[in-house]
Amino acid sequence: MRFFVFLILLPIIQTTAIEAQIVSQPTVSSEFHHSSIGNVVFHPLESPLSFPATNLYDSQSLLLQFDILTTEADALHYHIDLCQADWTIANLDYSEYIVGFYDNSIDAYSTSFNTTVDYIQYRLLLPNEELRFKLSGNYLITVFNSKDEIILKRRFVLYESGVDLIVSLDKLSAEPYSGNQAIEVKVNPQSLSYSQLGGNMKLAVMQNANWNSLRYLENYYTDGQLGFQYISHKELKFEGLNEFRFFDTKSLRTPSSRVESIEYRPPFYNVYLRPDGLRGQELFFSKVDFDGNFYIWNQESHDDEMLDADYAWVHFTLETDYPFPAEVYVDGSFCLWQLNGNNMIYNSEKGVYELSLLLKQGIYNYRYVTKEYNDQLVYSDITEGHHYETGNSYQAFLYYRQPGEWNDRLVGYGLLSTGMEIKEYDKNEDNNLLKQIFDQKRKQEGFE
Repeated sequence: MRFFVFLILLPIIQTTAIEAQIVSQPTVSSEFHHSSIGNVVFHPLESPLSFPATNLYDSQSLLLQFDILTTEADALHYHIDLCQADWTIANLDYSEYIVGFYDNSIDAYSTSFNTTVDYIQYRLLLPNEELRFKLSGNYLITVFNSKDEIILKRRFVLYESGVDLIVSLDKLSAEPYSGNQAIEVKVNPQSLSYSQLGGNMKLAVMQNANWNSLRYLENYYTDGQLGFQYISHKELKFEGLNEFRFFDTKSLRTPSSRVESIEYRPPFYNVYLRPDGLRGQELFFSKVDFDGNFYIWNQESHDDEMLDADYAWVHFTLETDYPFPAEVYVDGSFCLWQLNGNNMIYNSEKGVYELSLLLKQGIYNYRYVTKEYNDQLVYSDITEGHHYETGNSYQAFLYYRQPGEWNDRLVGYGLLSTGMEIKEYDKNEDNNLLKQIFDQKRKQEGFE
């Protein structure tokens, strides 16, 4: 059986106007959560489906919210580190990039109620009264318990508006038959001029807020005719992937379209999803999705903080005619796109792969991926397929280091959505966008 490589190694490309060197992403992931941690969300305060990025000079805060599956609150504290463009820790004293102390406590927490699984929900806004940021760039927050053990690490970015990044599909370089999407980025200087930027730029692009897909382009320069108003790299290609699968557990009373049955076996609810099949050889069918993201939601809740949103064992089933010569995983933003504890087991009697995960009520995107034994590359060509028509989101970051500085500033941040993805949700609107999405999904899948 042949598997196609998910991570594409890109060669060095030269043009008359611009030269760029492709460098690989850091090999060590900077994100982590302990097994005691349940659901984690990290996003701009008013945009629960968005990537954790905000303007350094904007008033909008980022919200980090997470559950610890216990009945007793702990004295948690956190550190924030400034990172370089490659996510290595910057060699700066904390007083150079934040106003406040390096070590701070997380004081806001609440206890779940009317749930079968008890948890303490912690909440932190960044910036806050105790901590302000001085510099733009990549940041890493690390959360510790009262024993000074690391329980959580998450990345976020603060950007300036030194340039406008315009991200688009490079249709001339698209490969419809291979399922690839080519990305093009234009840079329009704003507060930073061409002469200021010089050649000290580094561009990074990732797909669907998945850090594993991050690509870097650096050492840019021009022939002096176009300046930096246009940056293009025709070989900046990503696999098109497929629209994500989804399931909906916003109600544990009534099964949704993708749920076969719900059973309560003390002390847990058990949600059995309808069996999935392989999509690698199927024709493309456009659907609205969250680009692999998820949204916590209890349909019967009257609590704004969803502290009565319960946890349930969600049972996944992937039907195959034979076991793969590789490991099979359920993947998505809910597991940080990491293959850790979400590997499926093949049931030879039923001819299916199976996995059960304890997940909080909500709406989830997911996909099936494979990883060959003794290999770190992730594949989805057989399980999902790749299509250049797929709706994906792309995040672009432009870093700049001024001569004499010791850190990479994030002077531009750009976004692209190639499909019908929904990024905003207003829970106060009866006819909200999420309801439209799932009404459409039910019709598409023949349930209405």
